[in-house]
Amino acid sequence: MSTYRIKPIQQLNRSAKRKSKILLAIIAALLALGVVFSVMAMVSVFGMILSDQEEATGVDGVGVNIGDIKISKIGEGQIPKEYIPIYKAAGEKYNIPWTLIAAIHRVETHFGQDLNTSSVGAIGHTQFMVKTWVGWSYPGGTRLGDAAISKDVLMNPAMIKKYGGFGVDGDGDGKADPYNVTDAMYSTANYLAANGGASGNYQKAVFAYNHATWVRP
Repeated sequence: MSTYRIKPIQQLNRSAKRKSKILLAIIAALLALGVVFSVMAMVSVFGMILSDQEEATGVDGVGVNIGDIKISKIGEGQIPKEYIPIYKAAGEKYNIPWTLIAAIHRVETHFGQDLNTSSVGAIGHTQFMVKTWVGWSYPGGTRLGDAAISKDVLMNPAMIKKYGGFGVDGDGDGKADPYNVTDAMYSTANYLAANGGASGNYQKAVFAYNHATWVRP
């Protein structure tokens, strides 16, 4: 007679739930890493030089010295020219290479051509979770950072300051609007700078940026 015992159904359910959570965490991490690779590949195409490189070769085969940002021919063809001054101004304020900001704009919403809310609730030009925008100390919402927040609160710089968010009124009109391209780029630069970008750790900054789209650390 076999001594094998069937586990109680409750124990099986708990085990299945644990495995499901682990699988979801792995999937989320892989998706986040996928966007990191996408962004870093895009900045390479656009011509950004990473801080740990002594020199790099652009798409057109021209070497670029560290500290320089030379936009590639592909970048010239893809990046909307009207956005470049916005990327540069945001990058200068927060000490972030402007091509990194452009790359995130490209990867997240194809330079604003797709401003639909994501499946997890991310919004705007660079797909911020609303609680990352207004601040994680804002009460309520989901662990992913989705929440029912009125525009009067979400876009209010005073409320963002109160709750510790990353939303920025980049154009000085009194609102920090994730659907306003200037505000979105300044907010993106602000978040990147606060998560390693200001000191040159761009991969860490991009991972933190996208990781926040999936689950709060």
